[in-house]
Amino acid sequence: MIPIGPKTLNKKKPKYLLIMDLDDKDSELRDAKEECSRLEHEVRILKKWGFGREMPSKLGLWVLEAKSKCEEIEEEVNKLEEEVKNYETT
Repeated sequence: MIPIGPKTLNKKKPKYLLIMDLDDKDSELRDAKEECSRLEHEVRILKKWGFGREMPSKLGLWVLEAKSKCEEIEEEVNKLEEEVKNYETT
């Protein structure tokens, strides 16, 4: 366990840890986008075959949740990219 105190709170993360975090979030974003795309494809297929009215209402909610998750992760990725870009060694 990492001790938390005044000395550890003021320290910045090393740049390599920020880059690793960015890589993890970027991978998470790709997975979220794939899931969103898969759900949207399901909706398109159901509508194409005339099952628009019979489409489960939860499917629409899942698509909205997936899009929301993508936007949320994308914001985190952008924030991390900015941190890495503006990283200063002190």
